[in-house]
Parts: sequence; C-alpha cells; structure tokens
Amino acid sequence: MKSNLEQFLKENEGNKELINFIADNKINDQLFIEYYDLFQEYVTSCNLCKKNENIVKCQQKIQGYRLKLNINTNQKVISFLTECSHTISNLKQKELNDKFLIRHYDDALLSLSWSKEFITAGRGRQEVISYLKTFQLKTSAQGLYLYGDTGVGKTYIFILLANKLIQKKHTVSFISWPQFVTEFKSNFENKNDNIKKLEQIKNCDFLFIDDLGSESISPWERDELLFSILNARVLPLKTTFISSSYNLSDLARCYRPQANKIEDTKVKRLIERIKKLTKPIELTDFKN
Repeated sequence: MKSNLEQFLKENEGNKELINFIADNKINDQLFIEYYDLFQEYVTSCNLCKKNENIVKCQQKIQGYRLKLNINTNQKVISFLTECSHTISNLKQKELNDKFLIRHYDDALLSLSWSKEFITAGRGRQEVISYLKTFQLKTSAQGLYLYGDTGVGKTYIFILLANKLIQKKHTVSFISWPQFVTEFKSNFENKNDNIKKLEQIKNCDFLFIDDLGSESISPWERDELLFSILNARVLPLKTTFISSSYNLSDLARCYRPQANKIEDTKVKRLIERIKKLTKPIELTDFKN
C-alpha cells in the first residue's frame, strides 16, 4: 500500500533536498500519489549516495549520477540526472591532489582529518596539539621533528596536517625521503625534471619529509640533496616538518659513515639546519 505524503516525509526526514522540494513546490497528497513511483525511484537513487566514497563503489544505474527532482513548465514532476556524491567526492579529491607539488601517500588518505581520540591521547600528541595552537598555519615558522618507533603515528600526524594545509590553498610537498631519493637517482638522465622537483621542494610553502634516515645513506644524498634542501629553507625561514625513527643524536650517527673531521663538520651543519627548522617531539605508543 502506498504511503501518504506525511508518512513519506517522516520516513525520509534526513533528506533535506526532498523536504525542501516538496515545501517549495507545494506538493500535496494528490500530486504525491500521482508521482509516487517517481518519488520512490528518486529516494532509492539518493540512498545509494549517502557516503562520500570512491566512484568505483558507486551503484547508480549510470555510474556517478543520481536522480534529482524538478517541476517543469506544465507543473509536472520530472526527474533529471545530477552528479552524485561519489562524483563530487572524486572531483574534490582531484582538486586537492592537484594542489600538491609532490605527494607520497595514497589518494584514500586525503579524506583523513583530526579525531577526538588523537587529540586526547598521549603526551607527545599533546605537545603536537600545543604546537598547532600557536602555529596557526604560518608559512614562515619552525616546524616539527617527530621521532619514535615505527607505528606510533608520525606519518599519520603529518598527513592530517598536510590535508589541512592543502585545503587552505597553500603549496605543499609531502615526500617519503627513501622514495624521493630512489626516484631522484633513477631519473638522473632527466636533469631538468630533477632540478624542477628540487626547486619545488625548496620553495613550497610547507614541506614534509617523512621517514628520514631509513634510506641507503650516502655522502652524496646527504650533502647534495638533503643539506641543499634544508639549507635553502632556513633563510628565509620556510616551514618544514620532518619525521624519523631516530632522535637527532642517533640521526647524526646515521649520517656519519666515517669518523673524521670533514665528515663531522658536514653532519654538524646538517643537524644545525634541522634544529633551526624544526622543534623535536618524541612520540611513543598511543597512550603515553
């Protein structure tokens, strides 16, 4: 048995578009019954698009498009196709992706945002929150050097922050340092492309260097890549974030393959740049 208009509205009280359509166009019980099947088809279409998921999960008859209601010039209720939430979500994701100069994390993580659990847990995370309250998305500020064991959330925190910054229309580079070094070496023949990437990293508003120290370390990578990038961001100060499994003392030992005065000087200069650019915070497990 077909429901009446009042019952139908109650069943779909969460559909503001439907409620506004019926109110704005003064749809009465008679008109509702006349176009009952069309209203039901519209609701079914809407219910397939309640989540902002990837478009591959869209179950609409025409993928990426759902039904929307309208009144034509003859005062007849009609339906037409409009972009569904899957399409809208994908377009927003692409828009965000295009703002990154370099991004070494998956598209699916672009939707991550701060949670209550993150804010309330862990002393290290409380230090991060305190920093963010004073940071206020400044493009010229001391960033963070997050260090700790694998799995404590260093990369996760930086992804959350990068997502926030990109939404504010800043230029952002998020690089996994081991991946960047590998890609740079494999692209030696394309010198102009490598130079362009280096300039983007040196000059972007916000730079994230993830997993520093876990690459196959060489003096060339240390001096020609890492030091040149960090040195370029010290003056004028450009906000930089770094994560590593090592504290600064251990990181210095990682980047000193030989114990001699020349190596000591080069490593000391590198660590000084990191200290000028970032504030060290240790992350332990989620509860501490």
